[in-house]
Order: sequence, then C-alpha cells, then structure tokens
Amino acid sequence: MRTLLRMDPWVPSGKLWIAPVLPEGFGSLKISHLPLAGTRITVETGDGSEEVPVVTGLPEEISLIAGPRPASTAFHAARQSG
Repeated sequence: MRTLLRMDPWVPSGKLWIAPVLPEGFGSLKISHLPLAGTRITVETGDGSEEVPVVTGLPEEISLIAGPRPASTAFHAARQSG
C-alpha cells in the first residue's frame, strides 16, 4: 500500500510526502490506523489518482506534501544551496 500511495514519511524533518498512483479501476481507498510519529493516521483517496489524498490525524509537527518526495541527490543539493 505504501508503494501505491507513494507515501514517504520523514519524521525527523517533519514531512510526509504522498502522491497516489492507483491502477485504473482500483476505486477509492481508505486506510485507517496507520502508525506515524507516535500516533495513528487515516489516508483516503478518491477513485482518481490525480486527487490530493485526505490525511486525518496527522500530528501538528508533520507537514503534508502532496507530491512525490524528490530523489535524495536532488533533495540534498537543494538543502545545501538554500
């Protein structure tokens, strides 16, 4: 499921990237009680992979980023230049 949701948490940096790529005809998806940062979250997607998923229960210190996490080399380069 994590692969289909392209869900990539980085708790020490306070970020959660999510960009679902559900197969055509998969339908909507709701996953409850996913552990994250000492709590449980719920992720809901519509039946279209272009929709931004709804995440509830996300801790205040974690930011939701709708999109895939950048490649680690691009990410580190951006951090060093900014």
